Amino acid sequence: MLSKAPLQALQSLRIRSNNSTLQIRAASAQDDGIILLLDGYQVDFPFRNRDLSVAHTTDFVVTVEGFGFEVDWSPVQKLLYLRLEPFWSKKVKG
Repeated sequence: MLSKAPLQALQSLRIRSNNSTLQIRAASAQDDGIILLLDGYQVDFPFRNRDLSVAHTTDFVVTVEGFGFEVDWSPVQKLLYLRLEPFWSKKVKG
C-alpha cells in the first residue's frame, strides 16, 4: 500500500569530505537564510578550507565544492544537483 502522506522537502544536507563534515540546514521561520555548520561549529558564508568551499551562488542556492564534486542545493526550490568529475567514474552507485 502506498502512503498518501505528502513528501517533505530536504531540510538539511550533510557532506563529508576528507577530514571535514559540513552540515547545511534551512533556517527556521524566525531566521533568515541558511545555517552552515562545519564539524559542529557554525561558520559564515562564504567559507573555504582545504577540503571544501561553500558559497551562495544565488539568493536561493548554496554551492559546495570539494575534490571531484560539486553540490548545488536550493531548499526554497526543493532542488539538489550533484555533479561528479570523471575521477568518480565506476566508483559510485546510486
